[in-house]
Amino acid sequence: RTSTSLFVSHYLLSIFLKVSHLYIRFLYMALLTFCMAPSFSLAQVALDSTELWVNIDSIFISATRIENVWMQATRAISQRNTSRLRESNPQLSLQEYLQDVPGVFSMNNQNMAQDLRVSIRGFGSRANFGVRGLKLIVDGIPETTVDGQGQLDAIPLGFINNIEVIKGPSATLYGQASGGVISINTVSEYNYNLQDKPLIEARLLYGSYNTSQIQLNYGKKVGNSSYVFHANQSSSEGYRTKSGFLNRNLKARLDHRFSKFSKINVMIDFLSSPEGEDPGALNLEEAITNRRAARDRNEAFDTGETISNLKASVNYQLLASKNRTMDAYGFLTSRNFLGLLPFEVGGIVDLQRWYYGQGIAYTIKTNKKLFDATVKYGYDLANQVDNRIRFSNLLGQQGPIDLYNKEIIKNAGLYTLVDIDFGTLHINTGLRYDYNFFELKDELDFGKDNSGIQTFSNFSPSLGINYQLDDYSCIFANYSSGFDTPTFLELVNNPSKEFGLNNTISPQQSDSYELGFKMAVKKTYSMSLALFHISTSDELVPFSIDAQPDITFFRNAGGTVRRGLELEGHYVYNELWDVSLSYSLASFKYENFVVDDDDFTGNSLPGIPNHNASLRIGYSHPLGLKLNLNNRFVGKLFTSDSNVIYVESYFLSDLYASYDLMFREYSFQPFLGLQNLFNAAYFDNIRINGFANRHYEPAPGFNVFGGVRLRL
Repeated sequence: RTSTSLFVSHYLLSIFLKVSHLYIRFLYMALLTFCMAPSFSLAQVALDSTELWVNIDSIFISATRIENVWMQATRAISQRNTSRLRESNPQLSLQEYLQDVPGVFSMNNQNMAQDLRVSIRGFGSRANFGVRGLKLIVDGIPETTVDGQGQLDAIPLGFINNIEVIKGPSATLYGQASGGVISINTVSEYNYNLQDKPLIEARLLYGSYNTSQIQLNYGKKVGNSSYVFHANQSSSEGYRTKSGFLNRNLKARLDHRFSKFSKINVMIDFLSSPEGEDPGALNLEEAITNRRAARDRNEAFDTGETISNLKASVNYQLLASKNRTMDAYGFLTSRNFLGLLPFEVGGIVDLQRWYYGQGIAYTIKTNKKLFDATVKYGYDLANQVDNRIRFSNLLGQQGPIDLYNKEIIKNAGLYTLVDIDFGTLHINTGLRYDYNFFELKDELDFGKDNSGIQTFSNFSPSLGINYQLDDYSCIFANYSSGFDTPTFLELVNNPSKEFGLNNTISPQQSDSYELGFKMAVKKTYSMSLALFHISTSDELVPFSIDAQPDITFFRNAGGTVRRGLELEGHYVYNELWDVSLSYSLASFKYENFVVDDDDFTGNSLPGIPNHNASLRIGYSHPLGLKLNLNNRFVGKLFTSDSNVIYVESYFLSDLYASYDLMFREYSFQPFLGLQNLFNAAYFDNIRINGFANRHYEPAPGFNVFGGVRLRL
């Protein structure tokens, strides 16, 4: 079967190369014909485009793999510079940076053992822990594993410089599990003037529930090299019983420029999380009786996790000539995970993971009389090997071995991206082929071998246009595609038998159509409006069964339709005041979804609100006082596919304040945070389709933190 799969993959690869070549030639000829048509005014196309983009507050986007300014992008993309947020935010969850991005919804901010659950236009909502269906990129290196799982625990939240979010299917760019893209760039020498003096910075925080944090940052430039270090330790007893955690992060980054033609950066990231408790979910009666309580079974089985994670990565860029560039990356990750779950058989998971990969891209730029074109060819290779051992959980003590699997996942992706600029008209397109290989090796002999192999492959096209209306506004439209294979855990959790691959579920496929408008006037205001329609077939949906209530299984729905509107804007009133607003209106519905005697057709996808809005008011005084009032509204959402039970809408307000003080060359900045100002009773997480209606994880009420940052 493996030989057949390899033969098929090689055959499909040859088809991809031929189709890609013909695709580019056809597009090139079509554009030439279009440009030479008499009805097209070349004089208008060539109007001072360089001066146009200089006159507005240009924001460059790199997550699209061909860098462009924000106003030229043919998709709805949001970027957040986190420098101001880092000054006074607690820096305990990525949600702090994403909660005002339209189209993005996150929950599970408090349960560190389960990690933040992030969804973009509904993709990723199926995750009961971690991130699914989305692509996480950190400093150009994939953080999402080969099978589509993503963890946020190793990302240094206090050292993030900016975040770019691509909303909607993006398989042309990054392959499977790209229902949306979160690209994170951490701090480097370019964010500080290290030429004059080194960066030396310390930050201390203490808050409610015995929450504490210590950070140290150091950076220095020596000749053509610079290096920065970030160390962080965060801990808390948690709001709920059995929700404490202890995390330690270390990041080291070296940037070196060999010449004006080539540069390299090398990064080491380390995570040690010796404690991450899981209080579990409650039913509504339990949550009302005692919001701070843990589930009784979670206490009895001592649920939680211990993690260590080490990642080494490198990026290299070579300017081969004026118009030809080569980019290469490589990485190696080692992860050790020990988790205790609230059931006996297989309730202790001991996972050792090796995840490694590399990719090369070659970019060619051409300058024609009528247009400028950029073509990028590239490939991504990744391998993941998990040694998964499961023992019985005897009320928190390790029992006999129940399972020993070796899980191997491989991916090979080839892509071609084309970007063409006529001045007022901007077009980009692309095509990608992905081959995914899953192999399960059963290393135990219990009389039945559960080994198996599954392979998935997919072609992913996209096409987008952007048309400039005037000096400050444009409209854009695009088509993009996506696909999402089941993760290995979703394949292994088989409801028809205790262990072994679940061959009844298939990858989900998506087609997305988007229409939007953008406006930006220098540094005064900017806004973006996007309408989208996404059709998905074989949607992967979580569920539970009576025989194994604490295990989440997955099945394919007949399909879903996602429609929505997203609005965001930023207005600078004067040197003191600025306002940011975002709003998402969404309708995510099942189509043709029948399970046994239950017909869910027409029901809303659970775990995602129809309305989600954010309003931030900022104040910055020249003498050093800075205030941020963050307001957030989350509409009602359903807890299960049946749509019988729903969670009421809620409103949250947080106030963050800081004050800059200077003593000679030293910067001293005290800060204070007041969270959930009006003591709203809401839920930090909703476990979708939870057994026995155990959906609810209560969130804390009014709480405070404070601290100080010192820079030498």
